[in-house]
Amino acid sequence: MNIPVIIKKTGAHPELNDRVFKGIDFKLQTDLYERLQETACDPALNSLNNIADIENNCITFEKEIIERTKATITVEDQANGKLLKRTQCDAERLNNLSSQFFSLIYGICREANLSSMVPIVRASSMNSKRRQVASEKIMPGIASFAISKCLDQAIKRCRRICQRSAMLSKATRIILSSKILGQATKEKRRVFQCAKRLIRQREEFYVTIHSLIEICHQIATDRKNQIIAIEQARGQRIFDKHCEFQTSAIEITGKNDYDKYTHQVKEIIFGAENVKSLNAEKEERFPKSQRLLAEFNEWGKFMITLESFSRTNINDTKLQTWEQVAQTIKHKSQRLLKTLQKIQQEEWINSKTHYLRIGKNGPIARMTNPKPRTGPVAGHRGRNPSYP
Repeated sequence: MNIPVIIKKTGAHPELNDRVFKGIDFKLQTDLYERLQETACDPALNSLNNIADIENNCITFEKEIIERTKATITVEDQANGKLLKRTQCDAERLNNLSSQFFSLIYGICREANLSSMVPIVRASSMNSKRRQVASEKIMPGIASFAISKCLDQAIKRCRRICQRSAMLSKATRIILSSKILGQATKEKRRVFQCAKRLIRQREEFYVTIHSLIEICHQIATDRKNQIIAIEQARGQRIFDKHCEFQTSAIEITGKNDYDKYTHQVKEIIFGAENVKSLNAEKEERFPKSQRLLAEFNEWGKFMITLESFSRTNINDTKLQTWEQVAQTIKHKSQRLLKTLQKIQQEEWINSKTHYLRIGKNGPIARMTNPKPRTGPVAGHRGRNPSYP
């Protein structure tokens, strides 16, 4: 459950460790810890008294074993490692106490409803999960489940939107190509049907996109605050591959001049027609979640236009406008899908990068390069097997 606990010198029971970084995960862990404490201290369940009874029975059993050991084995034999032989009665008593203890723990977990929060994962599933992380199908990290679920749901709904918009665009092209508009009643009915199905998907797609943007902002802010907390605790800034000292110095002073100069150099070397504009390069550096919100708002404007068209009949004057709106919605939906896929790739890289930056570079570091490298191996250069 990853609850950070600490055992203080003055207490014998683990308490919640409030010295760790207080991010999104800490709030969830705090709520879970408080729920477990309330469930264990609930007088209706009588869990504390049952725990005390099990403890007293264990202490009594321990004293009996000590007394039998003193009565049957001398001090010299005890010093030499001789132990009291376990009887059938001792084994049954120990098993009963163990069964009572784990039954009590199981009851507390059941009352706290942990079964709906902590999934049971088999070993084969863990191996499959490692392969999926290595192949970039899912993301590593504590917050990976929430954002992966939101991304999968958003991509599924966006693909459905793309499918509905493509059907609407095809229906408008068919009715546009028909020679006699008055006789195309079947095609008209098809256009209205496709438009209503597309409009019906808009509300759910709106909720999914905004929840995804919100969780992207929360995770980005949480990671940034955690890096700041580590830097404040160490008294120095973290400089690595993803935050170099030179880049940091440029961001403080002269960032705009540096961008203009590098863009001019690119135009001189590659040619102005082969280089993107400076504004386009700046837009690409923006987080994909910000671009997603702007693209979604543009898509929403055309959906409002389509909804107003669906309330009126199709005639010769509006037919061309219907076709243009349907085609635009189709292109906007496809662009939204590409942006969501880029967010998925970007977030997977960001999750690995963050875990490497905060020092959790064990299994995550091995996931960074899942494919074996080819080339010379250290320690096998020529006849000298020593490391260079």
